[in-house]
Amino acid sequence: MEKATLDRVTLENVIKESVTACIDESGWANLAKIGFQLSKRGINIKALGYKKLWNFLKDFPELVELKSDESINPPVAYAKLNEA
Repeated sequence: MEKATLDRVTLENVIKESVTACIDESGWANLAKIGFQLSKRGINIKALGYKKLWNFLKDFPELVELKSDESINPPVAYAKLNEA
């Protein structure tokens, strides 16, 4: 996808699809897996001006909740869809 064609609604739909594809039994999805799904769907967050997936997803607080598991090294980040 070209940057010019990526409006917010399109991004939100692709984020929802990507998170949904990665959700585990707890309702959370590993950010590494989400990143892979976004990439498969043609989203390049670096081309959108983000260095980290965490920062990209933080720009959609109405859509996703983020958390980081600091009890393991390296920490693992997760996201889940907010309730509609």
